[in-house]
Formats: sequence, C-alpha cells, structure tokens
Amino acid sequence: MNRALLYLIRRQRVNAARQFVRGLRRPRKLIGLLFWVSVVGLMIWSQIVARRVGATAPEEGATALTALLGFILVASAFGGLMQRGLAFQPADIDFLFPGPFTRRALVLYRLLQLYPMAILSTAFLLVFLGPRMAHAGWGGAGILACQLVALHLQTATAIVAAAVSDRTFGRLRGKIQAVLFVLVGIGMFAGVVVFVDVGDAGSDVRELFRTEAMQKLLYPAAAAARLSTAAGAAARVEPALGLAASVLLTLGLVMALQVNFFEASLETSRRFHKAVSRSRRGMAVVPRKGDKARRIRLPRLPVFRGGGAILWKNLLTAGRSLRIVFFSLMMTAIFASIAIGAMTRIGAGGAPPMGPVLAMGAMLPLMLQQHLAFDFRRDLDSLAELRLLPASPFVVALAEVLVPTALSVAAQWSMIAAASFVIDLPRESIVAVLVGYPVLTLAICTVGNIGFLVYPVRTVTASGRPNTGGATMSALLNMVAVVAAVVPAVAAAFVTWFATESSVAAGAAAVTAQLLVDGALLAILAHLFRTHELTDVG
Repeated sequence: MNRALLYLIRRQRVNAARQFVRGLRRPRKLIGLLFWVSVVGLMIWSQIVARRVGATAPEEGATALTALLGFILVASAFGGLMQRGLAFQPADIDFLFPGPFTRRALVLYRLLQLYPMAILSTAFLLVFLGPRMAHAGWGGAGILACQLVALHLQTATAIVAAAVSDRTFGRLRGKIQAVLFVLVGIGMFAGVVVFVDVGDAGSDVRELFRTEAMQKLLYPAAAAARLSTAAGAAARVEPALGLAASVLLTLGLVMALQVNFFEASLETSRRFHKAVSRSRRGMAVVPRKGDKARRIRLPRLPVFRGGGAILWKNLLTAGRSLRIVFFSLMMTAIFASIAIGAMTRIGAGGAPPMGPVLAMGAMLPLMLQQHLAFDFRRDLDSLAELRLLPASPFVVALAEVLVPTALSVAAQWSMIAAASFVIDLPRESIVAVLVGYPVLTLAICTVGNIGFLVYPVRTVTASGRPNTGGATMSALLNMVAVVAAVVPAVAAAFVTWFATESSVAAGAAAVTAQLLVDGALLAILAHLFRTHELTDVG
C-alpha cells in the first residue's frame, strides 16, 4: 500500500473527527447526537428486556444468523455486478486517477474507506441479534468477518463487470436487476420465517439452512453463526480460522484481478454522485445514459384534473422509483419481523400482546418518511410553478401528501397482515388498522411537509458534506409535532370512553378528532405553500 494513500486516509478520518467534534458546539448538532444516542440506548434496552423475557435457543439463533448473513453475501455479489466499477469520490478521481498509483493501490484504498461502514453495520446488527448469541463479542467478530467477505465479493464482481462492454452490460443490466429483486424477496421471506416462529414454514426454512449443501455454499455466514453460539474455546477454533481464511482469500482474489476498471469507474462514480445530488435536491428519478424520455398522457378521470395532476405526477414518480419503494418494503419486512418476534417471545406461554404491535405499525411511517417522500420534499425547486396551477393551495397540499400516505398505509397493512399469521387479531384491532392508520398516517405525512417548509433541509451543506445534524433536528421536530397532533384524538377517545364506556364510540370519537386535526394541518400546509419563501435551505 502506498504511504501517500495511507496518509490521505488517515488525514481524512482525523479531519472528519475534528469537524464532528467542533460541530457539537452548535446546539442543533448536540441535540441531534443526544437524540440518536437515546434511540440506540432504547434499542439496546429493549433487547436486554427481550433476552430476560425469553431467550432463543442457540440452534435457532445460529440458523437465523446464517440466513441473514447468507442473504448479505449473495446480495453483495449481485450488487457488485449492478455497480460495474468502483464508485470513488469526485476529489479522489481528480487526485488519484492521474497520479502514479497502481490498480491494486486504488482498490485497497477504496476498501479501506469502506471498512468503517462494515464496523458500523456490525454494531447495528449486534443491537438486534445480541440476545440470540452465546457470546456477543465473538458473535460480533464473526459478523464483521462475514461482512468483510461480502465487501470483498462485491468489489470483485464490480471489477469483473468492468471488463464487460457497455453494450453487453446494457443488455444484462435488467436481467441482473430482476434476479437481485427476486433474491431480495426470497431473503425477506426467509428472514421473516426464520426469525419469527410461524409454524411449519419456519421449520422447513430452518432445516434448509441447516443442510450440508447450504452450510458449504454460505460458509462465511454459517461459520459466523457457529462462532456466535460456540460454547467453549475449542468450538471457536474452526469457525474463527475459517473466517480469517475467507477474509484473506477474498481479499487476495480482489487484489489479483487484472482488469482495467478506470473508465468504468469514472462512469459509475459520475452516475452515483449524480444520483446523490439529485436526491439531495429532492429529485427521485435518475435517467441513465441512453434512456429516452416518454410522454405519458394525463388520464381523463376527473380526479386528475387541476390539483389532481400533482397526484398523477407523484404517482408516476413513485412508479419510476421502484428501487426506493422496494427498499421501503424491505424496511417494513425487517421491522415487522423484529416486532412480531419480540411480541411472540414476550407472549410465550400465552397470547402475545397486540398493543405494542399496533403501536409499532403506527410508528412505521416515521421510519419511511425519507424514502417515500413523493411530495413537497421532492418539489423544492418547483414551488413557484406549483403556485401557478389553477387549483387552491389546500387542494395542492392534499394532492402532494396523498401518495406518501397511501404507500405508507399499504406498508402498515402489509405489516399487520404478516402479524395476523402469528398473532390472532381481534375485530377491534382490524377496524383500528383499517380506519385509524390512514387518518394517523395522513397527519404524519402532513407534519413532515410542514416541517420541511418551515425548516427545509437538503441533507447536504454548502461544502457538499452530508448535513446529518440538520436532518436529525428536522426529524426530531417532526416527531414532537406528530405527538402533539395525536393528543386531541387520544383525549377525545378517553373522554368518550369514560362517558359511554363503549369502545366503538371511543374509536369513532378518536377518528373524528383526528380527521379534524388532519384538516387543520392541511390548512397550515396550504398556507405555508402559498406564503412561505424558501430563502435559506440547510
């Protein structure tokens, strides 16, 4: 490894750490840090409680970890094929590519930049998977080694794909993407049935991952799982040595590839940073080279006239951003499996409580807001044009928030439908899901847009660095506003219950109060859209 590149990496990390520490002098940055520390602490505490309530058998924990890490390995390999070349920062391209650096030095430089992300993702997985491990320390080491193998595989396949011609890659891209989506779907299903006790389906999938063929095919994942559940030092020797050998062998494979990836990496880096730039400006669709624009006629349905044209535009944007929508479905599946699994362990020996599951479903739109923001947050540069439309500001505001609301509600209903296979849903819970979720989600999406117009955040600073502090502050304010928006409905439900002792009347009062709050929030959003000037975007 070239000493100049090592010095560059070290200086980048030191400067980033110094900038982070200096940023804590600003209250916004400090509040954001405290907020995320509290969120992580809450996750750790919930896992400690879950472990005390009901521990998972070591064999089941190892199988679940094998399924998860095996999916990461396969998805990483196909993800590298989709990437085609290595994605470098623009400054790295300008400085490194013309410099006297070998291909191996540049590959190792890129890997060293990505290793910290593997460490952070390992820590994130430990928060959720710690209760399933006999020894969290060894389990974390196994997960980290498996993720390094996945990173090496992704890099190797990306370099190999750079040797394919542009024409051939263009023909294969759609097929590879379809295979990747199918694998992601299978991984989501396997993850849910392995992590959650769903009867015969879960047992069959667990047995599949325990077979000798699957253990050999997904050896790094299986070795990491065995290392996490090993009872003694003797049992840890084989998986530890196997993982170390896997990391070194895959790294040697990456370094041994003699492929000229410079030209492909330039195109990949340009496309990647163009996508990031467009998303930071609120644009979802990134046209690829050679794509042709298609004219799509406005439907003749009356609902799409006037302000409804905005609804149609957002629907088209969502339809052309299937990867974003699909990622949201992945998050829903992961959140659902964690929630249902936790409630099943808590309810071991009896009926699992439905209240926490319904509460988690109600919180789901807060997690999906940044991914399903097909509303004002993607029309930041078009507000002046939207004001010229022949529609009232209230209609425009309603049309803007309907698409993210509908997508979020669909995700919520999917989550509760998955829970119904494990937990018996009372009739009142079904009514609450079908009627209560839409009005609550409408309030959440409206509050998100109000917060954006009052405190717009592009998630990038003037220097081009991610504006994580600003995004965190905006999310924190949105959460506080959502809680305040739900208070009238909760108060109406309690008052009606004490007056009539009828759950039906209490639910109807809550929905009615929430609808009134939704109307008031939409009126506020319409007023901000009509009068507010976006003069300072963080």
